Amino acid sequence: YGTGGYKGYMQDFRYYKGVVKYTSAFTVPAGQTNFADFDVLADSPTTYDDEGNGVGNYCTMNPLNKGASIVLSNGNLTVSDQTSSPTRTGVGGTIYVTSGKWYFEGTAGSSVSAAPYGIGVGSVTSNPDDVLPDDCTFYMYNGDRGINGAEDLGYGDTYTTGDVIGVAYDADAGTVNWYKNNVAQGSETFAPEKPVTPWVADTSGNNA
Repeated sequence: YGTGGYKGYMQDFRYYKGVVKYTSAFTVPAGQTNFADFDVLADSPTTYDDEGNGVGNYCTMNPLNKGASIVLSNGNLTVSDQTSSPTRTGVGGTIYVTSGKWYFEGTAGSSVSAAPYGIGVGSVTSNPDDVLPDDCTFYMYNGDRGINGAEDLGYGDTYTTGDVIGVAYDADAGTVNWYKNNVAQGSETFAPEKPVTPWVADTSGNNA
């Protein structure tokens, strides 16, 4: 171009002779500026990257914040504790929230038969190696509830393999409501004043 030359590459270069390519003024397409007009993110978790890096931004269980005996699989969506000796540990999620209303679900897996197997929410300071962590609350398979290092007896219905447990956390109101197969179990206060994440408490031999 001019006297400066061209430094770079051309892709799909074509040379036409005796053929009219454009019969009217060519308008260069405008660049996409409104991100809401297109979706490059996957709608469900995946373990692969298509090199476009559009693999979603969603919460899974966190391999960096789990008890020593916890095993994660299925894109960190399945939690299990397969140790032969009795262990009671937990795992937190990858995204923490401080405001707004949030909902997630978990399906009770195999061998749901020992406390403190449960699902709920924990804080940034909850210890996954504790049986009943502080700043954490979860709905157990036997109907009890773990709350801030203690056990609240008789919170809701018992549940077993295949039951879907929903967790509705309102960070603004400081409440948690659990659902068993879409049936509300009751709202409970939980306001740790710290960032909060999904939490699964597990016991050896169980899956969630």
